[in-house]
Amino acid sequence: MRPEHLALVPDAIEDTIAASLPVAYLTAQVTLTLTGFKPGITVLAPGIGGSVGNATYHSRGRRAPAR
Repeated sequence: MRPEHLALVPDAIEDTIAASLPVAYLTAQVTLTLTGFKPGITVLAPGIGGSVGNATYHSRGRRAPAR
């Protein structure tokens, strides 16, 4: 495992919660990549309140500004 692939988890977050976080972000990243998402494309995320929808919202922030 490379150090750049690790993230510090605050003590207030339980291990079981921390372990689940990468799943949502990986799902969002894979989905955006496989669908050919590029800056300027609008993403419909109807489940934005869920973990994957929220991760999609935050992930796209690195790629394109919100509309």
